[in-house]
Amino acid sequence: MRKVQGAEAAVLNQLIAKVEEIVDAGGAPGALAATRVLDAGFGFQPADYTVLGRRFALLHQRIVELNKAGKVVVNPGLPDSVGAQTVSALDEAHVQVQLSPAALRTDSPEPLTRRALTLIHEISHALREHGEHPVKDYTYRNSWGQGYLASEIGTRNADTYYEAAAHLAEQVENLPPGIYRERGLVQAQRRALQPPRPVGNPLGPALAWADIKLNRVWLRAYDAQVHVCTATAVWDLRSGEDMEAMRKVEGRLQELGILGSRGYWLSREHGPESVAAARLLEHFMSKLKSDLQNLRIVLGGDVLRYDPVPGSLLVPFEATAEPPLRLAELIINALLRGSAFVPPAARSGTPGLTSDEVVAEKQIEAHYPVAAKALGMHVAEVVELLWANDRSYERPQVQGLQKVFAGFEPVAVGLGARGITQTVLQAAELDDLIRRWTILPVRLGTLPAPALVGLKVFDDIADGQLRRIAELADGLAAPVFFTGRPGAAAGIRAVIDAVTELAAEVDGAQAKRAAVLLDGLRKAADALT
Repeated sequence: MRKVQGAEAAVLNQLIAKVEEIVDAGGAPGALAATRVLDAGFGFQPADYTVLGRRFALLHQRIVELNKAGKVVVNPGLPDSVGAQTVSALDEAHVQVQLSPAALRTDSPEPLTRRALTLIHEISHALREHGEHPVKDYTYRNSWGQGYLASEIGTRNADTYYEAAAHLAEQVENLPPGIYRERGLVQAQRRALQPPRPVGNPLGPALAWADIKLNRVWLRAYDAQVHVCTATAVWDLRSGEDMEAMRKVEGRLQELGILGSRGYWLSREHGPESVAAARLLEHFMSKLKSDLQNLRIVLGGDVLRYDPVPGSLLVPFEATAEPPLRLAELIINALLRGSAFVPPAARSGTPGLTSDEVVAEKQIEAHYPVAAKALGMHVAEVVELLWANDRSYERPQVQGLQKVFAGFEPVAVGLGARGITQTVLQAAELDDLIRRWTILPVRLGTLPAPALVGLKVFDDIADGQLRRIAELADGLAAPVFFTGRPGAAAGIRAVIDAVTELAAEVDGAQAKRAAVLLDGLRKAADALT
């Protein structure tokens, strides 16, 4: 850990100024309510924004306060993808906002506004009320659960503040929706499946609950990794419900043969086999959570299963007769069955390690295969173990939300509605792709110059997305209700305009690729008119 230094201080001041600009925008009458970030749950019911508004108004003041106290620091160990993290503690003296070096680079490829939004997420964790930090991580943007955190628990979720700030930032900078706020396949499918009332197709609520549960399990897997990799000399002096819970988790993992015993020296540290298992467990749960957040839902078939190659969850229509909590368990089990234990990236090659540290890392890496076998035998039990020993502060909030989901009344998708349900999902996916490509020229315009160096607009991902637009349009041309939507053909033509604009700025190879894609898009648009 180190202080902000040199040119980093100027970047930090710019980030704080951007936070102030966004917070000020949120103070306008009705501005936060217009973002609708709390209008969630079953049916997007209008919510009370009083508490969210009060907390949101304190974000700029809090980061200024922490910065003046020297509690905004640089953590060189944070990966670029993380950007920032907050260490919240009961003791104000130990509260810190830690930034990665990349977040404060003058030549960062990430837009300043997006870095400021990440900072807003982290500042929300540092908000203090009655000696506590009320804002935690219950779910994240672009996930199945984000749209279900209505009322009070929504005001306690950090990404609620990020998403509200993203809406406001787009307004302040006069940008179209989707430049900063959430977008993507899961968000589109989530809204398509979200019931208008606490009765109906349980698939959307089930996916949301699976997301919320796996997020809690992943956080506890992270906590378990820290616990296992920490010598008892450090945590023997700690007490409380959470420490007891971690001891229970450790003890059960030892009984299952996943962890070994601690050494007999004064520090009583775990050996490399246990460290390997703890790291592998956290990595597996992180990957599982990521897979859930990238699912394409395909209705039909006889067995609920996860296919990791295309990232699809196949859901039999009969499964929609299950209550959300039960269906969520079936979804989690399908993900567990379809996912392999893949070791995290090797650390032995990290620059700057001493020879002793390299040897220690290689010993840990050598134990990954054995750890994978042990975890694979008991992974379902381990998930329930971590779930049952959730963090004490968040547990009551999650239990309250669980009661809401338990009260949902499932109504299986009938024979006559099955085709329409699948079509609605495909139409949602198409709408999302149209929106993403329509705003892409604007989004590229918000990127700093370093992000544009070597950027390939028409790469394999873009190729797949544009072909998917044509494929979806072709498959959806038959349903009368779809072809009757006036925006469908117009949307694809807007994509054609965007692709044409982008193709004029790329090299010859990319331009040829774009020409082929444009031909397919024009045919798709013609089929809808």
